[in-house]
Amino acid sequence: MVAREARSTRDQETRKKTWTPPNKLDLPEPPVGMKYRWVRHELRGESEAGNVYERRRQGYEVVNASEIADYHIDKMEDGSYAGAVRSGDLILMKVPEEIAEQRNDYFEEQANRMQQSVDHEMQRSGNEKMPWKQEADHSSKVKVGSGSAPTKFED
Repeated sequence: MVAREARSTRDQETRKKTWTPPNKLDLPEPPVGMKYRWVRHELRGESEAGNVYERRRQGYEVVNASEIADYHIDKMEDGSYAGAVRSGDLILMKVPEEIAEQRNDYFEEQANRMQQSVDHEMQRSGNEKMPWKQEADHSSKVKVGSGSAPTKFED
């Protein structure tokens, strides 16, 4: 019994934290039912107001720094987005999760339609020089080397 008590477990051990550079796009969790997204408001000092306007038309709203006051952030001091949370040329916007999911579904459907169109064209062309086999999941596979043993890459 004494030997068992002397052993330490991973639960009892504490690992030293290692320093990592901060991520400029880190944020706290958004409020329940909302999603955050960084949106470009300028590029190299030139206004990209159309980009922000487009997001607003999709249901996004600018996040004001007072909404996440407990978190260390940078905010716009002046201009059309004064008070907004920013990181360089980006401002933080929020959207209800429901709208974000609908937007994702829309673009996924667009991508599926494009893939179906490509599949149809490939089947229709029947070019013998370019054999084509439709994969159910449209994934690609890469085989490297002779296949005898996998190559191991280490840092």
